[in-house]
Amino acid sequence: MNHSVSSNQSMCKYWENKTNLALNASFEETLSALSEGEVPVVCVFVYKNAIITTARNQINATKNAPRHAEFVSIDQTLYN
Repeated sequence: MNHSVSSNQSMCKYWENKTNLALNASFEETLSALSEGEVPVVCVFVYKNAIITTARNQINATKNAPRHAEFVSIDQTLYN
């Protein structure tokens, strides 16, 4: 097998595993949002191959329109 093909396949597998980590976390957060009556919009922050925060919209639960998933994630990152 050509070395560059093997290297490319290894790189693709590496990124596939990293992507699956974030996608699985976002899917779990989406299911939680749906079960709580929220719009299933989620945010997952990943840094250096580790999930830092996962969050979902909290608009309905808090009756606070700006509680979008990305703002909740930022708050979690800064204050937790």
